[in-house]
Amino acid sequence: MDSMAWFKKGHKFIDSIKYEEAIDAFTKAIELNSKFEDAYIARGLAYGRLGKHQNVIIDCNKAIELNPKNAVAYSDRGAAYARLGKLQQAIEDYDKVIKLNPRDTVVYVSRGFAYQRLGNQKRAIKDLKIAAKLGLHSAQDYLKSEDIQW
Repeated sequence: MDSMAWFKKGHKFIDSIKYEEAIDAFTKAIELNSKFEDAYIARGLAYGRLGKHQNVIIDCNKAIELNPKNAVAYSDRGAAYARLGKLQQAIEDYDKVIKLNPRDTVVYVSRGFAYQRLGNQKRAIKDLKIAAKLGLHSAQDYLKSEDIQW
């Protein structure tokens, strides 16, 4: 099989909640094409589902090395940092995503929660307001439930 076939097989394993098998398939795709940035991101996704957040960071680092404008890699790495409690690093990655894709509502929420965990409620609310203004219903609903105008 070629790298794309292994990549597709990996996604089928993810859909079937077979994350170890997905990792093996994405690894084979990478072995056949070491510049296959989406395979690194997908393998990182499988690692993340297994709680192996340091591995997510490693794979996202490689994807970013291959393409410094890959917003998904920064977003996924930011989420991994957040899960490891490295909130400032998570925020830095979320900032990069917003520079690359300023309409990504979910990353505003992710960054907002990171700020909240750091005790910066003002910045957290600011990000939730941006997400709400961009049309994210969950952010709108949360702000309404807290009687916060957006």
